[in-house]
Amino acid sequence: MPRSLLLTASLAAALLLGACGDDNNNNSGTPGQPDSTGNGGGGDTTSTPSGPAATRLLSITPHGGQTGIGTALDITFTFDGAMDSTATGLVDLHRGDSTGAVSINARQGSVRCLFSLGNTLMRCSPVLPLANNTTYLVHFGGSMLNSAGATITVPVGDSLGIQVIARPDSAFHGTQPLDQLPSGWFSADSSVGFGYTFTTGAGTTTDTTGTGGTGTGGTGGTGTGGTGTGGLRHR
Repeated sequence: MPRSLLLTASLAAALLLGACGDDNNNNSGTPGQPDSTGNGGGGDTTSTPSGPAATRLLSITPHGGQTGIGTALDITFTFDGAMDSTATGLVDLHRGDSTGAVSINARQGSVRCLFSLGNTLMRCSPVLPLANNTTYLVHFGGSMLNSAGATITVPVGDSLGIQVIARPDSAFHGTQPLDQLPSGWFSADSSVGFGYTFTTGAGTTTDTTGTGGTGTGGTGGTGTGGTGTGGLRHR
């Protein structure tokens, strides 16, 4: 074979091999398998998202089991992350009977809940004053959501005194049928959320707002008569 033809054939073979090598390295076909970190081994570098960290209920006031609580005290929930505003509709009170026994079947007491501090603090105020020397159950939903739409974590059985509320034999939540409750009240195991009890005191709190004021022989306030003294206000 003439030398010129031999060189031409060699050059063509080299070009053909080079083209095949590029096809093997450009990942134009199936993406590489993920490595141990979840990243693609070739052109695919997208990892599987792990989702937002679960928001946790950090504290409550009053704590479960507390006694001597003032009848005008607000109920507060503190979370370690921003909450969805729908949580304000998943809190209520149930009043105990004369023996102190209480359940979600008992009469309900409405509360008005509002968020502050970037939806991390929820304050719930009873619509009507609480009764003296009475046990109440604070009941809240088992599927409260954070601002990302994820169910929050609730500590059970620790110093906060929170317990799981088992689905009752009765089909009622107060006067409302259980099957009419919004889904946010129920936990994944079909229990009816969480709760804890506290007991009010005599309903007497020290009122210092009138101390040193002048009044008409009364207790505090501002007037044009005798000296008033801050006293005890019955709630």
